[in-house]
Amino acid sequence: MKKPIFILIITLITLFFILTGIALVYLFNYEYTTKNKLKDGISYIKIKNFDKALEKFNTIDKTDSLYPEALEYIKKTDSLKKLNNKIDSISKRNTLIKNQFSSWNGSHKNLEKIIKSSLTDPNSYEHIKTVYFDLNDKLKVTTTYRAKNSFNGFVTNTATVYCNLNGTITEFLTK
Repeated sequence: MKKPIFILIITLITLFFILTGIALVYLFNYEYTTKNKLKDGISYIKIKNFDKALEKFNTIDKTDSLYPEALEYIKKTDSLKKLNNKIDSISKRNTLIKNQFSSWNGSHKNLEKIIKSSLTDPNSYEHIKTVYFDLNDKLKVTTTYRAKNSFNGFVTNTATVYCNLNGTITEFLTK
């Protein structure tokens, strides 16, 4: 009689350890997976892939112990995404403005063409300096230049215009 009870007890203990082991493996695997989601999300933030980061953070269950941490990362990621979009917008705007001017002498490309077309001797044109004022939706550009007049003497003049952010001249102030 003692043998079957002993075997039953051994079987029950073995079954207990097997089930406990399965439960622990599941528990550790679940925690590991959640931690990986956080790590993956953080990795996506580092490479500025904010949508993928948010996707990873949002897959963490609200009942999970790591959810409060994930929620903080979601808030930070949203803020970083907005900031990054603002930086991209400013960068694109600055590139638009920069492309209007010659990298060689700083002259406004379109204004220089118009000035040369109005001169009696376009080959005598000498750029002195160009300055611009950023007025948000347009630029005020002033170019100082030297060129021959109709008496073959060199004179210094200025031309001031308004132009849009693409460089198209919209209004002449002086010429």
